[in-house]
Amino acid sequence: MHRASIALPVILITLLLAACSGGEAKPEGWASPVFDAEMTYAFQKKDSLTAIDGAGNVRWTFPDKNKAGQKDI
Repeated sequence: MHRASIALPVILITLLLAACSGGEAKPEGWASPVFDAEMTYAFQKKDSLTAIDGAGNVRWTFPDKNKAGQKDI
């Protein structure tokens, strides 16, 4: 009985430490476009979100290279 009461906390602590030891995974790949009634939102370039209207015209891109406040985002 005494051995089981010691083994259970040791096993639980070991499992907890093993679960915490994994690294953080970075997302890889691409995100699929999102559609609504008027626009399509897509990642055409890495780290750049673009809104495209129904005619295929680019309405805006974020971050916008022409706006100084968005360069470091």
